[in-house]
Amino acid sequence: MPLNNLLEDFNGKFNARLRESRIKTSTYEEGRIVLTSIIGVAEAAFDLEVLDRLRKPCFIAVERPSSEGMVYLIYEVVSANPIHYQQLSMDVSMPKVLRLDFLDQIYSLWGKTEDAWVDILSVYTGYLLKPSSQGPLYIRDETFVPLVGAKVYLLSSQAVDKFINVEGGVELGDLMGFDLKLRVDLAKLIRYHGGAFGFTGTGKSNLTSFILRKVLSNLPDTRILIVDIAGEYLISLLDLIAKDGVFYSVEDISSISDKKDALLASQAIPESLLDSLAPHGGLDLLKRWASYLFNTDRVKLLDLVTPMPLTLGYLLERFKELQKTPTSPTLKEEDESTRSSFSSIGRRASPWRSPS
Repeated sequence: MPLNNLLEDFNGKFNARLRESRIKTSTYEEGRIVLTSIIGVAEAAFDLEVLDRLRKPCFIAVERPSSEGMVYLIYEVVSANPIHYQQLSMDVSMPKVLRLDFLDQIYSLWGKTEDAWVDILSVYTGYLLKPSSQGPLYIRDETFVPLVGAKVYLLSSQAVDKFINVEGGVELGDLMGFDLKLRVDLAKLIRYHGGAFGFTGTGKSNLTSFILRKVLSNLPDTRILIVDIAGEYLISLLDLIAKDGVFYSVEDISSISDKKDALLASQAIPESLLDSLAPHGGLDLLKRWASYLFNTDRVKLLDLVTPMPLTLGYLLERFKELQKTPTSPTLKEEDESTRSSFSSIGRRASPWRSPS
């Protein structure tokens, strides 16, 4: 792949240099956790098209000559801040009339003078791009020190595709800022530790449920254990659990007269799910699926009252139970109809859109 397909300069509009490189150290948990980041500040000529591009997720590549030829250090852009040199002369101690005059001049000159630029704050990803005859090579190397004054480029969508995506991987969503799908190796994703982080309502449970659906459809031999302390995942994966899973509860829901309603009341039901299932029965459909759980003996009581040593052997025995298919009684006609709805409705009506 030619180098000009990997690096973008917006037909010469993106003219940027590395102005500063520094190391930022942050401590958490009273010093027990120390995070170190390599921060880069690039200075780009002011251009509205460039500024609009920088407000979306993007990466920049900082050229770095080495003894083995030119390589490019990849940084993730954090923010872009337009600066006019007259801003540096302003002070809050100035009279209001003078400040307003300064602001009028600054605003009228954006895009009309070379005395404006864009400060690009970025964080080194720890990867460098090395061009080769076989295509771009992305190498993990945190030892390279950038050189101030180096030329800076935007990483093209083709380069980002090679950098982030796994060839032949499973699609999980869209990459914001690029016309690309996110493709991952699911086996590697679930083999190691991982986490979904964000504020309340940002979609952590939604993303996790979506990934679990992808895992079960692409890696059918996978066994999944969910410890759900907030009552979110039973509803999110109800069609799959009712078909092939087991639900353990610390409450004896099966002894309640209106057990399906009690089960649903104990869970969080997203409005988006009810809207998505509305053409197929909405809440009534969820009640049918919940009834199916009970009719097929898929709701079990998890006894936490009786003293039991929490040993590895005990946990392994419980996991073996989870893997067993519950003994199902002869299904009623309505249960057979409900079971057929798991694939016909569950997938088409799933409210979990591909994350962006």
